[in-house]
Amino acid sequence: MSRWARGAAEIEQLIATRHLQRVTGGQANGEHLVDRAVRTLATAAEITPGDPDSAYVLAYDAAWCSATALLAQQGLRPTTSGGHYAVEVALRAQFGDGFRSFGTMRRRRNELEYPSGPGETTTTDEAATAIADAERICRAARELISGLSIFWPRAGEDRCLPLVAAVSNPADARHDSSRRAVSCAVVSSRGRGGWSGRCRR
Repeated sequence: MSRWARGAAEIEQLIATRHLQRVTGGQANGEHLVDRAVRTLATAAEITPGDPDSAYVLAYDAAWCSATALLAQQGLRPTTSGGHYAVEVALRAQFGDGFRSFGTMRRRRNELEYPSGPGETTTTDEAATAIADAERICRAARELISGLSIFWPRAGEDRCLPLVAAVSNPADARHDSSRRAVSCAVVSSRGRGGWSGRCRR
């Protein structure tokens, strides 16, 4: 399966500027993130009548899980410097304006999580709209994910891209980042018309 063609230049730029990084192994699988999004949406719907602010934040969390699932399926994830905005840029570049609501939710979620004053709250109607938007993003991610493959540079590009190797225990990654951070030298597979990644520590 070839890589997703639309938005490839933008994804390559996000990688080059270290707003996205490569991942391998179990981290390059987004299915479980879509499942988590579904569970999070159910919780958001339950608490909306009594706590619309938290319901809105959970709706965004579900949209975030769905969005990062699409990146993970391509062996990508946002870096600390790229953050949530890098995910928004990647979504719009690859999948179009159908994901426009993600950006709106991201900005509103920031207002609720980091309020400028005590009156920064939402309503049950706004939370319900956010949940509906997140459900659409989740459904779209479920439909798209099976058509995605690992994102590699285009043939002819000799570029070194950051790669993070998978670890079996996430706690190990927090305490020993040197075991995960590696550089990936992308080299041409001469005579076979393709590209392969060779990683070194």
